[in-house]
Amino acid sequence: AEDRFVADFADALEADAAAHAFKKIVLVAPPVAMGALRKCLGAALKAKVVHEITSDYVKMSTADIATAVQKSLEG
Repeated sequence: AEDRFVADFADALEADAAAHAFKKIVLVAPPVAMGALRKCLGAALKAKVVHEITSDYVKMSTADIATAVQKSLEG
């Protein structure tokens, strides 16, 4: 089920990338999901990935996630 979710998510990101919905993207996912996501990324989307954060933020508050992501981008 998780693999299907990740594949569907990657398809949605690919469509948005093709529609020029963003120029750059930071991917954030837990380790297993990130591995599955990497396998699904096409060349056009890979070219827009500027950073990957492999962490599980599911149980964190929105504010804590924002802080963690900012720290990861700075470091």
